[in-house]
Amino acid sequence: MGFWSDIPDPLGGSPGLPLAAGAMLFGIFGSLLGSFTNVVILRMAEGRSVVFPPSACPHCHHRLSALDLVPIFGWVMLRGRCRYCQAPISIQYPLVELAAALILASSFWFWGASRQLVPTAAWAIIWLIQTMLLIREEVAAPGPFLWPLLAFAVLTWVAGGPWLAVWALAPVLGTIAGWLATRGPSPGRFFPWFGVGTAAALAIPAWGWAGPLVLLGLAGIFPHGPTSLARKALKGALLLHLAAGLALAIRFGLWS
Repeated sequence: MGFWSDIPDPLGGSPGLPLAAGAMLFGIFGSLLGSFTNVVILRMAEGRSVVFPPSACPHCHHRLSALDLVPIFGWVMLRGRCRYCQAPISIQYPLVELAAALILASSFWFWGASRQLVPTAAWAIIWLIQTMLLIREEVAAPGPFLWPLLAFAVLTWVAGGPWLAVWALAPVLGTIAGWLATRGPSPGRFFPWFGVGTAAALAIPAWGWAGPLVLLGLAGIFPHGPTSLARKALKGALLLHLAAGLALAIRFGLWS
């Protein structure tokens, strides 16, 4: 019995409805959350409020209708183009909505209405947002989501021990390494003592099976900034690590 297992389960440990139906409902809610996640990603990258004004086309600035904002299917029905000016709509929007739907649906599928559900899904969504902000290359700092990710790592240490905490730190190290590489500066410019070798040594234990992906990303950091090919390689590495990391975290949970 550990610290976390001694805490009463506030959700009762039983979904109270068929597993498939519950997963479907959570998937629908996840797609709505993914739609809001897109707003957070776009507006935080641009330094705007995530609440006001209402959503509008970034090209013609026409306010979007409720039908335009239907997660996933709205993009499909519009064939990837704005209803009003026919400007292309980035495929990022339906992909993030689909990812969030899968995160919540699979979290419920594996954990039901248990104490694992909320922290696992929340950690996964935060990691998704942080990774997409990095890939957009529009953030001037690693991002405010480092703090909740660090908080999750501390809670995981308390609940499941240091090894699980090391696993929970993976997105934190990935965020720092990814930001350094996608933004282009040399690590020595900001951290004279923090060389590529040190970064790799710290990253490998935490990323485990994803260590080669970390090294691939760090290989893009050069004294005069990464090349275009290195940037693309890093973005691919970040997405692969995100997908694999979320799959393992959702399947086995942040703690037990």
